[in-house]
Amino acid sequence: MKKSIPLSLVFVLLLWAGVAACERHKATDTPLTPAACDPYCTRVTACTETTARLLAGRRGAAAGEAEAPTQLKDKRACVANCSEQLNPDHAAKYPASYKFSQIFLRGQMSCLEHQDCGAFSVCRQAQLARSIAEYPMEPTDARRCDETCNLVSQCAAELVPRVYLAEYEKLPLDRRAELVRQHGDRDRCLQSCRFASIKFRLDKRKLTSTVDDNWIDLQPFMQCLAYTDCKAFTQCVISQSAAPF
Repeated sequence: MKKSIPLSLVFVLLLWAGVAACERHKATDTPLTPAACDPYCTRVTACTETTARLLAGRRGAAAGEAEAPTQLKDKRACVANCSEQLNPDHAAKYPASYKFSQIFLRGQMSCLEHQDCGAFSVCRQAQLARSIAEYPMEPTDARRCDETCNLVSQCAAELVPRVYLAEYEKLPLDRRAELVRQHGDRDRCLQSCRFASIKFRLDKRKLTSTVDDNWIDLQPFMQCLAYTDCKAFTQCVISQSAAPF
């Protein structure tokens, strides 16, 4: 079994170059263009270390989250990715992905008003959570995420030992409790599930991965929603997993 349950991956979301925040915006807003990417990426790369420290100190941060943002130190890569997402040619060819990038990047760029890296990084995280919560989803996807995260949260004490197996047994009791608490965080689970569902519904571009790994990992959980008893739910999840988590 892979040593993780596909719950919240905030640090991964922050690394996805278009990811961040969402202010409610009107359809009449002037679309963002690639020209907006340079100042945005300048700030993001300049504040990478602050973002890493913020994630390291975040309650329930998973192992490795603090190191992940250092990958955004490459400004050229950031600008290239951002510019690709805001390419006006995509408005007609990839309408769903283009709308997604416009909404998420507009919110993230609104944080540029904060000159201090600490305030900027906090703004990005707050806007990220808001954008994922407010982005319009398929009703069925939203319902499945809600039900899945309810069960995962309720059944974390049953799920975690089965997923971590021998590694769980070697941990001290306080670390076991912390592991269960982290994976039982419904808000983190819901954020991760909603984001994976949103990305799954976007246009499939030639230059992007076909299906988000987190979406694939969520499927065994979603296929077992008929089981409300934690033991039965856990057994179903394990049996439905054709590949390790």
